[in-house]
Amino acid sequence: MGSRMVWPLPAIDHPLKALEDRLKERYRLKETKFTFAARDLSILSIADLDELLEQVVSEDDIPFWAELWPSAVGLLSCLDEMGGMLRGNTVLELGCGTGLVGIAVQLDGGILTQSDFVIDALRFSAVNASRNGLLPAKTLQADWRSFSAGHRYQWIIGSDILYEKKLHPFLKKIFREYLEPGGHLLLSDPGRAYAIEFMAEMTDDGWSCEMMTQRIRIEDREHTIDVYCLERAVLDE
Repeated sequence: MGSRMVWPLPAIDHPLKALEDRLKERYRLKETKFTFAARDLSILSIADLDELLEQVVSEDDIPFWAELWPSAVGLLSCLDEMGGMLRGNTVLELGCGTGLVGIAVQLDGGILTQSDFVIDALRFSAVNASRNGLLPAKTLQADWRSFSAGHRYQWIIGSDILYEKKLHPFLKKIFREYLEPGGHLLLSDPGRAYAIEFMAEMTDDGWSCEMMTQRIRIEDREHTIDVYCLERAVLDE
């Protein structure tokens, strides 16, 4: 699969509440509450990831999209601390999952395009945006290995997208081709060795890199999340 714009999403020419009902019929769901910019957020996601893992027949079927990963919450926290940073900027999210970070981007004033390999991730993101009083973002169903976004963005963001080393060359290609000169990357990671190695390679390639640490609590468990802000040199063409 390559990349294709899918907004309006397939089979969503009816109210988003109807889509939410369809997702509830297909999956067992849970609701999780978050706070961003002093605003309460409600996110629907898969209740039990193991139920989806039982259906996996290939590596591409692994439902990474279905979990609310700590790195997404860490990126949410970082955006909250840096409030207003994205206002008026074009933002491409890689691996939107169920849409938590994208909601924060929109509330922060960013002009968002959400992408994911799995169409149901885009559907969850649309539903969760609507549940929180937002219009769904533009969406792109895309495979990082054959990615096409059509134009460049001022920011590219992603939470826990560096988990697979063999995908790093494809991500670097996306960053080179679809980030504006002088643009920024904002990537969160739970401290994986692959991520640290990736950042070292990026700085060797001329990117500037700043790391911020977010300490978050999810269901009484503490997590330390690394958030990397990288800047592309203006003359990096």
